Amino acid sequence: ELQKHGSPEIVMALVGNKADLHENRAVTVEV
Repeated sequence: ELQKHGSPEIVMALVGNKADLHENRAVTVEV
């Protein structure tokens, strides 16, 4: 939608938190 209707000079970034990869966590969680 942004590419079709937005400015041709728009910058897009895809961001995720990998919440589905909790079993592969390399850093322990301390509460």
